[in-house]
Amino acid sequence: MPSNEKKLQPLLLAFTLAISLAVAFGFTWMVAVGIVQDLRRDRQFETASRQEEPRYTQDRVVIGADGKPLIEVQPTGRFYLTPAAQVVRYQDLEGNLVNQGGAVPVQNSVWLDRHDRSNAWKVHWPGRNINFWVSGSPGVHWHFIHDGRVDGRAYFVGYDDETYRCVGYIGKQGSREALAGKPPREECFQVVPSGWGFYQRLVTTQWFLSNERYSGKHAPDLSQGLHLPSWLVYLSAEDGLYRVDLKSHEVARTFEGPLLAVESLWEQRSKEEGPVSHLVLRTTEKVILLDPDGTLLREAMIPEPLRDANHLVFHQPIGETNLLTTEGWLGRPGASERLVKVYRFDSSGEISETQEIRLEAPRVERMNSWDAAPLWLVSCPAMAIGVLLAPLESVIQGDRTFTESFKRMWEEMAENGLVDARVFFPFTLLFPLLWAAIAWRRECRYGASEGGKHLWTAFVYLGGVIALLGYLAHRKWPLRERCVKCGEPSPVDHETCIHCGEHGASPELAGIEVFG
Repeated sequence: MPSNEKKLQPLLLAFTLAISLAVAFGFTWMVAVGIVQDLRRDRQFETASRQEEPRYTQDRVVIGADGKPLIEVQPTGRFYLTPAAQVVRYQDLEGNLVNQGGAVPVQNSVWLDRHDRSNAWKVHWPGRNINFWVSGSPGVHWHFIHDGRVDGRAYFVGYDDETYRCVGYIGKQGSREALAGKPPREECFQVVPSGWGFYQRLVTTQWFLSNERYSGKHAPDLSQGLHLPSWLVYLSAEDGLYRVDLKSHEVARTFEGPLLAVESLWEQRSKEEGPVSHLVLRTTEKVILLDPDGTLLREAMIPEPLRDANHLVFHQPIGETNLLTTEGWLGRPGASERLVKVYRFDSSGEISETQEIRLEAPRVERMNSWDAAPLWLVSCPAMAIGVLLAPLESVIQGDRTFTESFKRMWEEMAENGLVDARVFFPFTLLFPLLWAAIAWRRECRYGASEGGKHLWTAFVYLGGVIALLGYLAHRKWPLRERCVKCGEPSPVDHETCIHCGEHGASPELAGIEVFG
């Protein structure tokens, strides 16, 4: 065997052991942290003395029944607050409380975020399978199945809850018997994934059943008290909006043409009528309201300055006036202030009034030491490299350039409070230098070769503290004894002292060795 292979085999074995141990340490640490966090939450929940005042609040602009904008102040961490502290407050723009003595009626609203091919991603399992339950005798589990591609196709397939046999398929042409097989590609719905999945492509009341399976005997009754029947699914496809009735297996196209967003807007008109639902559609130029059967209720041109906006909030109309709000950061994404603009316009898109409202950025409770423990574990350059390489999938699919994809991803993470560049990169790139210094010092203390020092130090730096644990535990470390020449400790597995290079690093003979 060549000498190079003889040297390489122990090194590969050492790296394999070190990586395996690092993974084991990391998994054990995450499980332990999760258990401690659950214990802390349970203890805090069982404590009789809850927080009387929320530490932080989250504000948003809503429209009152009289058409005036209000500030909704919602406490965060409501799980640990007293009932009195959980009350949502409403203030006028001057900061005066307006819900003293009772609830404040506000207009319902929906997000109409722009979703098209520009922000489509390839979807993998289990996101390609969304489940729906339809009660009956027997009940049927319907599955929305998508091929996962950006330009992919989808269909519905149902299974009997008792026999688990396929009961049929549903495509654009309606129902197909089980023996006929799944619909051909031309009869499937052409659905572009929006963002990471299909949550903006499907309007339904059964989202909490997504990727779950209920037995027919214990399934919840989803037909009571809902503003949309639970067996109706509205599907936004490339050629329009489809109304899929999972009970009668009927399919109808209620709107023809491409859509940027579809949401359900409901209102409580009276106790006798119950909730009434409308479908809100956003096209490139219009906002359209339909009833559940697809009948046109209202349509209005979107004002020209708002047609390219990524984020729009549509509020329940007041008379002939339509209301849209936009929200953005004052300065860089993740800044301390947000700017909300309220637009009032008529059906032709003519803006009659614009209001600007400044709000503080949403604040959340600070993480304590145990909540931050997982970050201390995974903070390392490997994590930063993973974030930097995440946009490559979009580049490979040809949707956008790396710079555009990375900028979009970073802005979305910053807007959601997930990352701050001032903390993320120093924490992941500078903090692991401590672990790398420990590995370097240990390699020096045990007389490693120059190549070994650099190799193992780089390994620990890239992998962080879990790589350090794997490095320390992957082999037996030799004893060290003081050299009789220079007095410095030197490992006994070296023929010469690693400090002075002289032979005789072993301790001086005491004359009693013969008795050993």
